[in-house]
Amino acid sequence: MLYTIFHTLDKYYMYTRSDNQIIEIGSALYNTLARSSEVSDEFLSKYGVSIKSSLEKIEHPFTSLIEDYLSEQMSHIVFQVTQNCNLRCSYCSYTETSNYSNRKHSDRRMSFETAKAGLDFLLAHSTKCSSIHIGFYGGEPLLEMMLIKQIVAYANSVCKDKKIFFALTTNGTLLSDEIVDYLVENHFTITVSLDGPKEYHDLNRKFANGHGSYDLIIANLQRLKQRYPSYEFLVNSVLTPDKDIACMENFLTGNEFLYGISSRLSFLSDTGLDQNIIYDEFVLLAQRENELKLLLEAAGHKNFDETDLLFGDYVREISRVKEILDLGSMAHLRKGHPSGVCLPGATRAMLDVNGVFYPCEKVCEKAEARIGDLSGFYTENIKSLLNIARLTEEKCKDCWAFFFCNQCVAAIMDSKGISTDKRVAKCKNTIKSVTERLQCYMLLKENGVTFDKYY
Repeated sequence: MLYTIFHTLDKYYMYTRSDNQIIEIGSALYNTLARSSEVSDEFLSKYGVSIKSSLEKIEHPFTSLIEDYLSEQMSHIVFQVTQNCNLRCSYCSYTETSNYSNRKHSDRRMSFETAKAGLDFLLAHSTKCSSIHIGFYGGEPLLEMMLIKQIVAYANSVCKDKKIFFALTTNGTLLSDEIVDYLVENHFTITVSLDGPKEYHDLNRKFANGHGSYDLIIANLQRLKQRYPSYEFLVNSVLTPDKDIACMENFLTGNEFLYGISSRLSFLSDTGLDQNIIYDEFVLLAQRENELKLLLEAAGHKNFDETDLLFGDYVREISRVKEILDLGSMAHLRKGHPSGVCLPGATRAMLDVNGVFYPCEKVCEKAEARIGDLSGFYTENIKSLLNIARLTEEKCKDCWAFFFCNQCVAAIMDSKGISTDKRVAKCKNTIKSVTERLQCYMLLKENGVTFDKYY
């Protein structure tokens, strides 16, 4: 179906993919459309809208441009400096006892020669970028602190005409004074994993010997705050289905130690899993509550509070609706691709310990997801990933949410690799989520929100 209908409290709306616009409709037409499984374009033309589609082929607009684009606009690289870790978190994709099968802990580490070649590769392919972003990933990246220092020193020595941003995600157990001093001096964006209060954190985030890691991490973070009270770092808490959401929220928003620190709750990734991850209704209610607070803030009915961002910036997500609608009519479109897919290699390419590139650190490290190595990009593989919707071409061509889809390659990978079935299975939730964003967008517009601050 190439259109959808929805309503706010007292207004009725219709979105059509061809016109790529939302129009207000009367309750009579809304009820007619709600009762009909199929409506003709001739019928809708009486109301000034069209559902005719010219789309003939699924093809990403960058398909013919990607090779040239990557030759000069690769802006990010994430170094997988090690596949080892000093923790054995129960839900980690590397842990042998987890349900993930795509990765395992090993002693493999990246050599400086590989890292240096990776950075040279980035520089050779970023000639049109005014800045570059360098991330460090593991395993636990701080196990390879000497290598990180070598990479940073080399980057600073060869990147004289570009701004460099460094970022690192750590389990926090190795944040000694010396390491913290170094990271702060080099302006790293630091994200620390802390999964709530001690009883929750230690349940999943244990050392290899089975002991919990909470006490050590808290001591390290307290020392970091004492030494650098104004330094901003991030705390990420993974919310597993067995945790009490109210307890997690209270810990992150009511803990004096975490005051002023940006904290986020994140859900378990299902990348590489065959089964669904199911959360109870209380988690969903808490997420909706946070979204409601942000909607009230956007409408000017509530003062902004940083703690309302625990589940992310929902209004910024909604503002993307305006971004898409501003593109105008899509009636002429003969070739296109659903949104949701990044440009593989451009914005977050991960270089593994062996010198192989993947679209990002979230993607399962399987052959079909490889996008290059230190000798060059695998252009045909990249084009295949860029056009991942060809797996479900007919279904996508007939979907009204085409321009709002958020399914990337990582989201549709199961234990065997890229999965057509998993992509199709996620469509229902995608449609539900997009419908809610359209509703909230129009609700905010009805209350005078312009979304200007998001542009």
